[in-house]
Amino acid sequence: MRRVRTLCAGGWLLWCAALSPAASQDLDQARSLHQEGRLEEALEAYRQVIGADSSAEDVATAANNACVLLNGLGRYVEAVELCRRALALRRDLGDARRLGRTLNNLGLVLQQTGSTDEAEAAFEEALAINREGDDAEGQAANLTNLGMLTVAHGRYEESLQLQAEALALADERPGEPWAEPYRATNLINRGVVLEKLGAYQEALTLYAGLEEDEALSSDRRAAVWANMATIYRNLGDPVRALDRLDRAAVLYEEQGNQAALSNLLLNRGLTLWLNYEDPTAAEAAFRQALERARESGDRVEEIQDLYSLGTLLLEAGRLDEAEEILAQCLELAEAAGSAEGRWSALEGLGRLARLHGDRAAALERFRAAMDVIESVREDLGTARRGTFFAARRAPYEAAAEVLAEEAAAGSPTAAGEALAVAHRAKARDLLDALGPAGAPRGAPPTVAELRGALGPDMLVEFLVTSHRILRWVAGANGIVLETFEDPADTSARVTRVHEMLEAGKPAPAEDVAALSARLLDGLADATAAHWWIAPDRRLHYLPFEILSLPGEAEPGLLIDRAEVAYLPTGSLVTLRAPIHREPRLGLVGLADPQGGGGADEAITRALERRFELGALPAARRELAAAARSLPGESRVLFGDEATEAALRSLPPGEAAVIHVAAHTLLDESSERGPAVVLSAGAGQDGLVFPAELAQGRFGGRLAVLAGCQTALGGELDGRALATLTGALLAGGAEGVVATLWRVDDEATATFMEQFYYYLGRGESPAAALRHAKLRLRASAQWNRPEVWSAYVLEGGRGPVFEAGSSPAQRWTWVGLGMLVVVLVLLFRRRSAGAV
Repeated sequence: MRRVRTLCAGGWLLWCAALSPAASQDLDQARSLHQEGRLEEALEAYRQVIGADSSAEDVATAANNACVLLNGLGRYVEAVELCRRALALRRDLGDARRLGRTLNNLGLVLQQTGSTDEAEAAFEEALAINREGDDAEGQAANLTNLGMLTVAHGRYEESLQLQAEALALADERPGEPWAEPYRATNLINRGVVLEKLGAYQEALTLYAGLEEDEALSSDRRAAVWANMATIYRNLGDPVRALDRLDRAAVLYEEQGNQAALSNLLLNRGLTLWLNYEDPTAAEAAFRQALERARESGDRVEEIQDLYSLGTLLLEAGRLDEAEEILAQCLELAEAAGSAEGRWSALEGLGRLARLHGDRAAALERFRAAMDVIESVREDLGTARRGTFFAARRAPYEAAAEVLAEEAAAGSPTAAGEALAVAHRAKARDLLDALGPAGAPRGAPPTVAELRGALGPDMLVEFLVTSHRILRWVAGANGIVLETFEDPADTSARVTRVHEMLEAGKPAPAEDVAALSARLLDGLADATAAHWWIAPDRRLHYLPFEILSLPGEAEPGLLIDRAEVAYLPTGSLVTLRAPIHREPRLGLVGLADPQGGGGADEAITRALERRFELGALPAARRELAAAARSLPGESRVLFGDEATEAALRSLPPGEAAVIHVAAHTLLDESSERGPAVVLSAGAGQDGLVFPAELAQGRFGGRLAVLAGCQTALGGELDGRALATLTGALLAGGAEGVVATLWRVDDEATATFMEQFYYYLGRGESPAAALRHAKLRLRASAQWNRPEVWSAYVLEGGRGPVFEAGSSPAQRWTWVGLGMLVVVLVLLFRRRSAGAV
């Protein structure tokens, strides 16, 4: 669970027009005390009006205002009672505008006490009243608070929509005194949703802008600091996290807001535990947070405090205490309708059951947690599913581990069930994009469907958890599941291998041997000529072809034994990209972009200066080699003709091969991922991001991304569409050739010449890639893994061109074939900010 503060809107103080002189004087006094911040005195003054022989209107006003005051203090139980009394009187009095305000106030405190269904009904009724009365401020408040409530329910997409509606009302009335505070509140709450969806940098950028706003009220500034602290902690910056918590605490202490102070204590405890590894201090902070949440009646905060305390106790081995606390958490979460609280508590209780040796109960709880996560995910728009899902793999990983234990104990179905769980955890946004219309989003294939799609091929799939590595080998003979310990050591070895190869140096022999023994153990007798490998997390950085097969009679590398193609998830074996139409051209090339003209050209030139992007003269030579080797007509665009607009204008399936030789950039502060830099022009800035590639539907059979690290981003396994390879697969390509690190110009030219030669002869992309690698290995000049193993194939099936075709012959399709896009991103110069 992530702990952030949302803000309410429209905690209104109401005033009566026709009061008796005594009542008017008492209410005026209470109002003055309230505005001066003398809250306890104001509360007592309101209570005197309520308890005196006052009119119904006087009592309703005093009760409403006292409810607002208590809500601000975080004393929600008292606040609910007073709001209910005010609401009953307002219904009898028939003042629609004031009724709407009191309904809004009641909804606020009901939400905090966990009565979210009743709170939602109150907000909806208030919204209907305010719409009928054309009360813009009232509508903005109701929409803001409904947006806050849907966050608690896990309906994040709906929350963003409601907040956008409230922002629009405020933006339409910039002169109104209420508009700017509502705008700030909605931006803060938008940041909460972005953080929960895993878009940390986007949320942090939003908060940084608000932090600099000198006009921001103290309560909103405190909320900004509290939420920034949560993000800094998640990003591994505890110093800034504690700094923002301290700043917020000063403001909340001045306000006397107990619920907000509980939230700060919770986040302080998380920082002390997770960042500073001080569980004793963290437990003390959690217990103080829980005490304050209970005093205030804030059930939402109490759920979060209980989960954090229960998880800490669980990891400390205090299982009985942990079970009691987590059971309380689940009970409260179910009563309050908190989706996040439910899946978090269920995952914790599943871990407890596993520690007690009850695998059946553990699986039941993990599956229940997954079901809650899936229900929330279904409500999200496609653009948000990846970031939301990537950070919520814990119950999936735990369920797969338990099923692996069941498989080891002799269960005949557990290995297949575990693989289905792994497929539910990996590259779901890509599966959504490729799945057939009307099918369950991201539904994994059955064992029978997977084996049928594999045919004679073999799938080797990995799932990396906190405690072990799971490996499935699926093929004609069934599915076998193995587990390996020490994933941290494996990750460290992969990192060392990748760093050395990226630096143009030989990989450490000890690490390569250890990775071979661990990851390919028991596969020496495999007879499949084509291997599909679906890595996970850091394993995406490893070229498996450089590994050897332990126990092989004749020692050699995997590249000597088989063709290798990679997949974000093995589920893709069963899917096919849509066939648009028979390509009109064999090759379309865009190379060495130089600019576009006018203001658009200035954009490209500014990028070139900022990132020191040089010209790519060798790209023309490579395109000439491709045109000579590939059948069919070619169309090549160089320099200022190689524009983003030209790429976008290509009809789906226009060419079998689309070859783009351009720089790639990665702005690490952006959630948009890497960008291909083409020439600007025709209103385009020249930057093509993964989301744009995925939507482009350029169509094709193969995508070759030969730029710097174009194959990476794989550790974001829930966000395949944020990578260039995943985006092109979603956009219609069935295969993508990409690079794990930068290869120099001459080696790239030599490699591409060989690759296109074999591809043009009718070989499949995997076979052509393997033959190109073997040719380089046979050369004294290029026989270095840091040169030939940089290129990897994602996906890809069957030959692109008909065997025996020549450049003079117009090529034809082979059967249904695969759609092909070849996108070559050639990076020539490495520089700061350039990828």
